[in-house]
Amino acid sequence: MEGGRVVFGDVEEDAGVARFSERGEASLDEAAGVAFAAPGRIGGDRQELGVAGGRLEEDEGDQRAGGLRAEGKDGGLCDQVRDGGRAPRIGKALRVQRGGGGGICWGEGALQKVHRTIRTGGVDRRALPLLVRLPFASAQEPTMSKPAPTLGLDFGTTNSVAALAGPGGQAEAITFSHEDATFAACRSVLCFWKDEDGPGSRVMMEIGPWAIDQFLELGGDCRFIQSFKTFAASPLFISTTIQNKAWRFEDLLSAYLRRLSERAGTPWPKQVVMGRPVQFAGAQPDEKLAQERYETALKRLGFETIHHVYEPVAAAFFYAQRLTEPATILVADFGGGTSDFSIIRFDPGGGKLRAAALSHAGIGIAGDAFDQKIIDHVVSPLFGKGSTFKSGDKTLPIPLSFYSRFAQWNQLSIMRHTKDYADLFKLARQADEPKLLNAFLAFLDADASYLLYRAVAQAKTQLSRAAEAQFQLDAGSLKLNRTITRAEFDGWISEDVRAIQATVSEALRKADLSEAKIDRVFLTGGTSYVPALRESFDARFGAAKVATGDQFVSIANGLALIAQEENIEPWLAKGV
Repeated sequence: MEGGRVVFGDVEEDAGVARFSERGEASLDEAAGVAFAAPGRIGGDRQELGVAGGRLEEDEGDQRAGGLRAEGKDGGLCDQVRDGGRAPRIGKALRVQRGGGGGICWGEGALQKVHRTIRTGGVDRRALPLLVRLPFASAQEPTMSKPAPTLGLDFGTTNSVAALAGPGGQAEAITFSHEDATFAACRSVLCFWKDEDGPGSRVMMEIGPWAIDQFLELGGDCRFIQSFKTFAASPLFISTTIQNKAWRFEDLLSAYLRRLSERAGTPWPKQVVMGRPVQFAGAQPDEKLAQERYETALKRLGFETIHHVYEPVAAAFFYAQRLTEPATILVADFGGGTSDFSIIRFDPGGGKLRAAALSHAGIGIAGDAFDQKIIDHVVSPLFGKGSTFKSGDKTLPIPLSFYSRFAQWNQLSIMRHTKDYADLFKLARQADEPKLLNAFLAFLDADASYLLYRAVAQAKTQLSRAAEAQFQLDAGSLKLNRTITRAEFDGWISEDVRAIQATVSEALRKADLSEAKIDRVFLTGGTSYVPALRESFDARFGAAKVATGDQFVSIANGLALIAQEENIEPWLAKGV
């Protein structure tokens, strides 16, 4: 092997292979710019690793991993080869970390000295220091250590985004492709169904738009779950049964994230900085429980280092990159389940961004709550809410319990198979306005819960741009059409907006600041598009101070940038 040099202690060989024990050898793979030391010989395209089992093989389909994959014959799966920087005049320098198939030493860049335990002949041995000199590296100085690649992960109620910081210090969200669309924000939904093709049957699962495709195709023959982040801190949520199996929150989250990484098509690093709300959704959220569930799910994916950062803090860090002078910033993150606020003092002086967090506050009112206002005022009355039925000689209101499932999107698709459906069917015969309950039944028969969600979302989006919107729901024989004015919508959500502003007041009080002491206000998250919400901040702080931007990716990008800080501790969420 020309140009390669491997050094073991005082023994140096130019052939690219240096023997370090009776059973083990090391070799330098010049094309990849990596040194491997492991049981047995690693050379050529595909050879066995020896007594510990496993193999190193080419995998052309995994270009982002350098075209190599390591596996263990003993049932353990080694880590994929990961991007580790560049070697001069060679392609990417890659490394293979130790996995289930035995120890592997690695080196990258111009110089790297490492130790690993090597298993030879059934005995663990400490390998001699391995010094790797890559070809053409003789003129290179030893490279300075760089922050380990870390994933910034924003798991949201409605959408989720993952981001990585590049070598230039710029964060970039990982993108996904579905049909002709490329996007960074992947819908936080899952769909489970049984695949009856072939021998036996197996449970299948998809996420995001691929889950929506399955739901629209299969309807009631699948289980569609969305907004499941709202269960993270709920001690009342133990599990949900899917295809005769109990799924806990951490099961749902790990399944979602694993499929997200697969859909991304790029290996994720072993370190993650994950966002979390200041206030989890729910009446009495258990933050410790939520943290335990998050970490259980993340560890299943192989993450070894896990940090938690408040979502508005990450958004603030992202926004602060543009600062040229000290400023006190209020960041408001409006998601699907929660609205969270942080007040942070930033100082970019001396080329180093310094910060002091002054306060945090949050409330479980956000986009989903606004959706429910449209349903309560537009859809539920069309399905009989507020109407009456005859019971003997009495006239009684239709029980509100029939409409409670509208508060949980994923419950709608299964309502047709519950006792509620049978009771509603009987009640329609006694109703004073049977056509309304029959419309409700037609909706359930059409398994149209996602169609309802889409209709609500479209109307809300239109109201963010125009003075009125046309709410249209077309689900088989069921067709609903109703004009909604922005004035109506603003009235419906006014109480929620006041509650959100009360939470802003709490953040100001904790920071001991008045509105005048806030230099800038940064609004992020999809719900920040709602005009009434934006106007409430303009009126309170002055429109010149209020800015928005990168509503869907600012948190994930901020998390990835925080991960590159020399000292990450000041940015971490307290208590986690």
